[in-house]
Parts: sequence; structure tokens; C-alpha cells
Amino acid sequence: MRLDVGCGAIRDGDVGMDRFPSPAASVVHDLLDVPWPFPDATFDSVVSHQVFEHLPAGGDEAGKDHLFRICDEAWRVLKPGGTLEFDVPHARGRSAFGDITHRRYFVPFAFSHLWDGSRDAWYPRKIWALEYCRVYRWMPYAWHVRTHYPRVAAVVGRLPFTHPHVIFVKLRKVATDRPSPGRDLGAGA
Repeated sequence: MRLDVGCGAIRDGDVGMDRFPSPAASVVHDLLDVPWPFPDATFDSVVSHQVFEHLPAGGDEAGKDHLFRICDEAWRVLKPGGTLEFDVPHARGRSAFGDITHRRYFVPFAFSHLWDGSRDAWYPRKIWALEYCRVYRWMPYAWHVRTHYPRVAAVVGRLPFTHPHVIFVKLRKVATDRPSPGRDLGAGA
């Protein structure tokens, strides 16, 4: 089973969750309101297309960044070995600053806290296994082109005269939590 978080009007999964009612949203729930209304280990995959850049900067009352809270919640609802897949605009891409609702800007290295527990203690409890982190250069509807026409995306997405446009990340939930080096920045899982 597949959960599309922040599905909007188009759902890419069996279950769509969005804070606004729409025909695609089978569950109306704000993704920042954790826990999500699903039992532990429910989904094989959690996807999120063009959502993380809309998250408010900063964190919750405990100081935990909203992006990490969402990743922890995705971890909770995923089965062992399940995947979290998301795409965001690249900070140097044309669409990053072209939408006034974007509150965050990303480069590929920004997500390394999620899969590299040796870097520092910012993300201490859930370390994902990296499947891939790829940058695709400018092309309209990059996610759909990549999904339905992977050969076209592989060629066009790497042309040198185009701008970086989208960052695609796929992470796999490993069987257990790994403790972080250094101090623990908060209790809970």
C-alpha cells in the first residue's frame, strides 16, 4: 500500500492525505499534526511530490525541525524496508523562487542528515538507507516524465545547458534505529 502525503488534487498512491479536502484526498489531515491517523507499519511506500518546500521554517515546541518530524512520522507508518520518496525544487532551479508559497530552498546535500548519522546530531534517531538522490535539470512535469518516460528523462535531465530543476530522493527504512554519535537532542522516537 502507498501513501501520498500532501497529495493535492492528484493522488500518486492508494491513500491520499492532504490538509485541504479534494477528490484525491481520501484522508483530510495536516501533515504537521503528528501522529498521522494511521497505525504503525501500515504502508510499503510514502511519497510526497513538491510539498517539503512549503513547510514553515523552524520547528516544533521541542525545537525539532518540521522536516525531521515528517520523516519520523513516515518512518512510523512504513513497514520495515518501506521507502520514502519525495521531490523538491532545486534552489538554483527556476521554480524554487517562482512560487511565493515556497518557504524552504534545497540543494541535494541538505538531505544528507537523513542518511548519514556520522555527520552530526541534528537527526539523531532515524537514519535511512539512501536509495538515490538525483538532480534533474529543467523539464516540465519532471516527476511524470521521469516516471513514464525514464529514458527521455535520463537524457534531457542531464543536458549541460539546462538548469538544475528538481531533486528526487528515495530513502529506505532500515530495520532498526541507529543511535547518533554525540549527544541526544531529544527524547522519543
